[in-house]
Formats: sequence, structure tokens, C-alpha cells
Amino acid sequence: MTDPFSRSMFPAVEQSGTLPDLASGLSHAIRPMLPHDGYALFGLDPITGTVAFAATRHTYGTQAGYELSLNHVAGLDPNPFAALINGPRPIGIFGTDAPCNEFSARQHEIMAAEGVGSDLSVALTLDGRAWGGMAFVRERRRAPFSLADALCAERLRIPLAAAVKRFVTGQRLAPAHPELAPAVLIVGSDNSIEAMTSTGRTWITGFAPDHARLRENQLTGHLLSVVAAARRAGSEALSRIPTPHGWITLQAQALDGGEPGRLALTIQSAATDLLLPAVIAWYGITSRERAVLDHIMHGEPVKQIARRLNLSQHTVNDHLKAIYRKTGVTGKEELVASLSN
Repeated sequence: MTDPFSRSMFPAVEQSGTLPDLASGLSHAIRPMLPHDGYALFGLDPITGTVAFAATRHTYGTQAGYELSLNHVAGLDPNPFAALINGPRPIGIFGTDAPCNEFSARQHEIMAAEGVGSDLSVALTLDGRAWGGMAFVRERRRAPFSLADALCAERLRIPLAAAVKRFVTGQRLAPAHPELAPAVLIVGSDNSIEAMTSTGRTWITGFAPDHARLRENQLTGHLLSVVAAARRAGSEALSRIPTPHGWITLQAQALDGGEPGRLALTIQSAATDLLLPAVIAWYGITSRERAVLDHIMHGEPVKQIARRLNLSQHTVNDHLKAIYRKTGVTGKEELVASLSN
């Protein structure tokens, strides 16, 4: 029998044309089981773990949310998602009734100023990968989240992860804005935007419309995430983002010379070699299907692929049909065009 939690999720996913619609639909379905006043839903690049998309409603104000994001990338979040993803429990609760110390003092101040009394976060893990997370908040006038709420959220984890995956794989598989020139942002050691090329605002508005509410030199959560990942790694960091118009990539890397901590952040339509690993993960393409896909992307005919992989042409065609079904394309030409840039 299907779990009632799962049944309540699917209508929200089927009717979701946009990410805000998805987040709102899931919140509506969840609220009778897990009462909350606001929410934040985000997806992760399944390969790098950086933030790929996000939608929030009735949580924190724009500047408070920005400061919380800065605290998170600086390692000052008392309830970080990385700990939920990698730890023994995928649920975390933090509230104004929690002990206040030097580490959490600023979090307490922000929550009090924003009228938030308690928040509950759940890491959306499924099939050995982290696909995203969802956080819920309650106002100070309401009872804080409890152990019973945590147990409820743990039951919601898998249906929510499946909903996020279904939302991404239901979108058109295609690179985004092939006609739009890549954008480059220079990010200072304080995470502020020092300069950007002319197409920067167009790109950012396309995948993060809420950026308009931030100050001009402030980074969205998507950009902060990939910048922080590059600093942690001491090298390049990457995030692949599905948008209504196709896939884009964010790449951050350190600048040689000058002030330590400065980075260049490039935004552009997703190139094939960068896009494929994420597409394979999101769409559940198997290793055998991947082998066929690699040869198709090199322009090889089915007969030659069958010979190279020691398969029958019938089997190769079966693998191709499975890829078409998973990605929603109509045939080989559309598949190659969707993954090429």
C-alpha cells in the first residue's frame, strides 16, 4: 500500500509549473501533518552538493536571510544541512529555547528580531544521494517543533526527495540561453560582488528572481554556495542549475595574485561534459545506458555502438528508448541537441 505521505505529495508535483508552485504545493500538503508558518525548499547539485535552486515563503526577511546564508557558509550555522546529510539523523531542530552560546548567539538574535521561535530542517536524501533540503519555521507565539514533529519530518524525507527529483526530471532537457554571452562576476573576500560583466544581471535574474530584493553587491544563496565550496576546496567548484529554459552552470575559482579570497564566478549555458554527470544522476541513467549515450554524443551510429560495446543492435536501441523515456526527448536528434552546447 502506498504511504499516505507519498500520496499527498504527487498532486503537488504534477501541478507544479514552477519551483515556487512546487514549494507551495508541498507546504500545503504537509501542513496538516506538520504545522508550520513558513518554509524554504532547495535542491542540490547531486554531484557537488552545492545549492542548485531554492524557493522560500514567510521565513526570514531578505537581509536576515542573507545574513543567515553568510553564517552558514562561514560555518557558524548551529544546525547546518551538511551535518544532517552526513550525520546519523537527517532532521534538525533549533529554537529560541535552545541554549545560547557564542556560536549560536547571532542566530538567536536574528530569530527574535524576525519573530521566529523554532525551525525544523530535513535533509532530502534518497538512493545514497542528497537531492536537497526543506526547512520549516514556526512563529514565536506557537509551540516549538517537538520530537513528534521530527519523527513526522523523517517520514516525509523520502517522499519530499522524490518530489524534488520528479520536479527536475519533468523539465525540458536543454542548455539555457545559448545566445546569451557568459557572465563573469568578481567576488571579494567578504563575499560581495566587486564587478560583473554586462550579462550578469540577466543570468542571475533568470535563475534567482529574488536577487532583485538583495543589495546590488550581495550574492544569492546559489552563488554563495558555490563560492564557499571553492574556498573550502582551495580549487574550482561547480553547480549545475536546472531552469525553466534549460541548464546552466556556475563555476567559481580563485584569482591569481592580489587579495587572498577573491574569486571569479562564471555563469553560462551548461557545456556537455559538465552537464552529463548531473543529468545522469537526476534522470537515473544506468551505467549501460551511459555507455550508449557517450557513443551517441560522439555521433556514432547504432550499428557501430553495438559492435564497440559487444551488444546487439536491438539492445542498444532498447537502451536508447530508456534514455528517451527518462529524459522526455523524442529521439536521438533531440537528445544530442539537448545535451550539446
